[in-house]
Amino acid sequence: MTTSAAITAVLATVVALGVAAVFWRQRTDRHLLRSQQLGRLADEVGWSFTTDDVFNYGAMPFALFEWRPGGRASNVLVGAAGDGRAVCAFDFRIPARDGEGPLRLTCVISDVGGSWPRLVVQPRDRAARWPSLDVALLDRLETVEAHDGFRAWTDDEFFARTFLDSPLGDWLEAEWPTAQFEISGALLLLWFPQRSPRKLHESLRASEALRSRIPSEVWAHYPADRSGPA
Repeated sequence: MTTSAAITAVLATVVALGVAAVFWRQRTDRHLLRSQQLGRLADEVGWSFTTDDVFNYGAMPFALFEWRPGGRASNVLVGAAGDGRAVCAFDFRIPARDGEGPLRLTCVISDVGGSWPRLVVQPRDRAARWPSLDVALLDRLETVEAHDGFRAWTDDEFFARTFLDSPLGDWLEAEWPTAQFEISGALLLLWFPQRSPRKLHESLRASEALRSRIPSEVWAHYPADRSGPA
């Protein structure tokens, strides 16, 4: 290699490293700004906040967390929803794999009380599932065609049909056709493509709206440790 070619190669490497450093700095700044905004939001509503991943995923049997190991939570807010239920909102990053880039979600976990069967609900339209979890669930849960707009995976078919073959299922199809959520034990998990801090309240309101519409038949057949909606 001539001296001129060597200098050109060195310059190209320097430029590439410089561009990479700029993108890394911009990404770091965006993440820091997001954490600061969510922290201020938590302060405004009196919730606790941490940027750390505080979850024991082995104790949380959700398909979303099992689907692609290595996911990490951050920007965790914990408090009480408008209906008084304990609720936790957080960012969740699913690592890249098989040519797919990482996925970034906004998740909301809330307490519904009691100990209910496992239920995973995603839109029937595969293009609307983000991510599509069915491959990870086929060996463990039963697929149930409980509603025209949604598919369900469960370990209790009666529970799934009681839950979705009701006004709740029709409300979901009309008002929230891209709904994706899980129930496991006493916990309800909803997830969305990552929301901006100023739109986090939309995710929290969706969780409250879903809980308020759980059919009375569900509470009747699967009593909770406290009374459900009348």
